[in-house]
Amino acid sequence: DMEEGKAEGRYWGRVADAQKHELIRTLRLTHGKSLRETTRQAGVSKMTVIRVCNAKM
Repeated sequence: DMEEGKAEGRYWGRVADAQKHELIRTLRLTHGKSLRETTRQAGVSKMTVIRVCNAKM
């Protein structure tokens, strides 16, 4: 179960949506969309956009 997985270091939470992350990077970094516009078009929170854009690639 999940508790056993956590104890053994196998559980890391939800897998990131690579396609959505790519969309966020494209909107924000390539097309220069604002934070608010990016959140609206990608359907994610402000913190998700900030986290994706600040992540090391």
